[in-house]
This record gives sequence, C-alpha cells and structure tokens, in this order.
Amino acid sequence: MPTISYQDYSFFIAQTITAIKKQAGISTARRQELLREGSSDSNSNSDSDSNRRRQEACDGKKQAK
Repeated sequence: MPTISYQDYSFFIAQTITAIKKQAGISTARRQELLREGSSDSNSNSDSDSNRRRQEACDGKKQAK
C-alpha cells in the first residue's frame, strides 16, 4: 500500500482548514439545510437541481461575509 508523501498530506490539511473556514460563515440552520439538500441530491439525478443548490450555497456564503 503506497503512503502519502508529507507534501501531499500537508496539502490535504490545508484544503480541510480552508473548507472549515468557509463553512464557519454559514449559520447552523443553513448548514443543516445544505446537508438535507445534499442527501436528497444523492437520490436524484437532476443536474439542474444540483447546480441551483450549489449556486444558492455560494450566494449564502457571499451574504454571510
């Protein structure tokens, strides 16, 4: 089993920290709503709904700042 190099590992940590910082600006209610929508997306194959929800999530992040 190949191991992850330290450089790659550091990159993954940085990506995780960035994602957490972005999510910190979202209210708990909005985060729960996004989770519900995300789980419903896994049950549907509608790309337009997925794109709309992603756009709404981005808009919510912009408003939170």
